[in-house]
Amino acid sequence: MKYLFKQSFTSLLKTKSNIIILFALVTLTSFMYFFVQFSVDENMSTLNSMIQSGQTLTDNQEKFLTALQSNTILARSFLIILILITGFIFYMFYKRYFTLHKKEIGCFKALGYTDQTICFIFISFTFLISIVGSLLGMILGWFGSDLLLTASIEAYSVENVKKGIHLFSFMLGVVSVVIVLCVITTWACYQFYNKETALLLNGSDKQKENRLAEKLVNIVPKRYKLSVRIAMRKPITILLTIITVGIVTSLFVISISLNLSSKKVYTSQTEGHRYSFDTKYDEYQTDDESNHEVSYYLRTPIAIEIESKQEVVQQIVGMDGPVHLLELKNEQGTSLTIPTDNQVLINPALKELYGFHKGDKITFTISGQRQTATILDIAENAETNSIYISKKQVAEWLGVPKNVHTGVLSTEPLNMHNGKTITMTDRLIELDKNAVSNRMSGVINQVLGCIIGCLLIYLVLLLHFQEKIKDILVLDLLGYQTKQINKMLINIYRPILCFSFIVTLFPSIWISQLIQKRLSIQTGDYMPFQTNAITILIILLILNVIYTCVQMIFNFKIKKIINQEQITDYI
Repeated sequence: MKYLFKQSFTSLLKTKSNIIILFALVTLTSFMYFFVQFSVDENMSTLNSMIQSGQTLTDNQEKFLTALQSNTILARSFLIILILITGFIFYMFYKRYFTLHKKEIGCFKALGYTDQTICFIFISFTFLISIVGSLLGMILGWFGSDLLLTASIEAYSVENVKKGIHLFSFMLGVVSVVIVLCVITTWACYQFYNKETALLLNGSDKQKENRLAEKLVNIVPKRYKLSVRIAMRKPITILLTIITVGIVTSLFVISISLNLSSKKVYTSQTEGHRYSFDTKYDEYQTDDESNHEVSYYLRTPIAIEIESKQEVVQQIVGMDGPVHLLELKNEQGTSLTIPTDNQVLINPALKELYGFHKGDKITFTISGQRQTATILDIAENAETNSIYISKKQVAEWLGVPKNVHTGVLSTEPLNMHNGKTITMTDRLIELDKNAVSNRMSGVINQVLGCIIGCLLIYLVLLLHFQEKIKDILVLDLLGYQTKQINKMLINIYRPILCFSFIVTLFPSIWISQLIQKRLSIQTGDYMPFQTNAITILIILLILNVIYTCVQMIFNFKIKKIINQEQITDYI
């Protein structure tokens, strides 16, 4: 057993570039979870304890608690996604490793070691990488959580924030990672289970005729036929490349979208809002019909019915149009008038998250009664969680006089003592705080998502190239130049990479949009999906830059093997 451990670990460590990347993926997966969770657990426990003891939270504490709950959902969602991605890469690594080391596995079986014993060795190696990587990620997360805590103090003006982790969170961020990766390693090991030792020692690999590859070879120009035929010898590797590029593209798209969404929300909440003061009242106030410099509104909560007998809480705002202090606009930038005749203007979150569109019927409960209205248009710059209708209609539903209001928009402060006034300056500061907090989280996710994406594509290309080492060295012995060898065996992977990007682009965008939509619904924090042509071009450029870097590093390695006369170790 000791001999088996020594030989297997020595063989695995020879692929040090691959092992470093696998270790980095595990560490980053753990870090992305713990750097959020360390700033959440203790603070959420403190606030929940205050609620259970009967204490009343301040407005800032309530906002902070909501943010902590949202961050928990985000952290766990990203942890699941990254565990699946890392597991997929571990499977790819071991599948390729077992393919290239059949003779080695065959030798172990010839020496009397069982499939289960050999599998246990590789599970042990995975366990070592995953446990050390997860714990390192947790330690880095401890220090990284200071960024989020500082942002929370600035955004919510809270004091006595703490760092800490609960046992459940530790189990989720460390133990679950280790278990999943060990299970995937076991799955990968079935590649050599119950295979004849002689076949493994012979390196035999029976392949079925690949008709699709033959058709593809017949289509491409003559000068590319050999390269395509070699690349398509194992179609599963091309399929894995396409899947990996799709995963990487999704990571890039969602990471950039999370960063851009906070800017989109900030812009939408400031454009067209021309008032300087927003005065709100707890009780109904009578309109001053002689004052035409202000805009009165009647606001009340409603529960909108969505699919599966669920409800989403929003605010319905009744106003009399035209409203000169609040100019609502649709997606085309056209100014909208407050509708009448039982029609409403809805916010973009209802459209993107719940599928409401212009012309649809919307049903909601207001003041205990079920009402229905028609959606006239989508107001892109509507206040968060607000829909707009005529003030007369809201008053009728509430059973109050049509000349009462619960709020006033004005350009000058009102001489009122029983209302709460929010200045535009305060509102912008609040929006900016939320934007900064969301932007920091978005930037961190963007950077780490891009790093993980780069590592994924780097490893996949490296695995492809490493599979060609033997062929490259044989061609070198036959007198072929590096440029000729690359043209025959390596250069084909750049068009494969670009083809994979084109094929997976729209599915990746759809998946990213779906993930961000689910995150918005779960957290209750609307994050509009954002992407553009520049983002797509940047992703394609990054993929090609990574390809060039991997090719340069690989060529350097081949030259080193040749110069040090180590060819016999690979042939």
